[in-house]
Amino acid sequence: MFSCRKQCLDVFRNIQTFQDNHEKINSQFERLSTSTLTNIEKHLYLLKEFIRQQEGCLEQQEENFKDSFNIIKVKMMDTYDLFIHRGQGIQSEWLEFIKRLDSKLEKSLKQAVKNTLVELSKHIRGDIRQDLVPIFKVYTILDPNESQWKIIHDPTHDELKVSIQEFIAKIIKITKVVPRIERVFRAEREAIIAQFKKELDEAEKSGGGGGGLFGRGGMRNPTDVNY
Repeated sequence: MFSCRKQCLDVFRNIQTFQDNHEKINSQFERLSTSTLTNIEKHLYLLKEFIRQQEGCLEQQEENFKDSFNIIKVKMMDTYDLFIHRGQGIQSEWLEFIKRLDSKLEKSLKQAVKNTLVELSKHIRGDIRQDLVPIFKVYTILDPNESQWKIIHDPTHDELKVSIQEFIAKIIKITKVVPRIERVFRAEREAIIAQFKKELDEAEKSGGGGGGLFGRGGMRNPTDVNY
């Protein structure tokens, strides 16, 4: 009876650990998906000033992305500790779980980019719910290189267009700092298995047997997930 109660308590704790970690992972997905990667204020910018400030925001958000992914990775591997010694069927289910996490991560990153591009579009093109408010200072000057006093704009329309296009490309590129979860999981798992094998070899050399290292799974090595 005591043994059954202990097993039930262990199962309950494992389920609770899984649920708590899964909730924390989902909270990071939510954090990513609600992000806006720029901070455009309602005042007139010089073009170079605008690009410099917003690229600074992108750099900060890049660090935030890395922080969120690190939390996801840690909670994922903490959860995998519950399953690493289980059989192939469990490993298959875990890999499907990892793929679902990857899908959620991808959607969250795409949503962050979408939020940012929509916000940028509102400031540049305006919004049907509010009046168009200019955000760039454009100077009208006489071209000193023209003998007939030609009027030009600084920056020109083409310069504005090219700068914004290049900035949009940087917004999209920021998601590349976040790797795929499955790739990171496999690398982390290989490192854990390598450490297990090292400890087992050392235990066998010292005559300790090392049976406890993989005893929970009833196997010398954790089940392979390379399929």
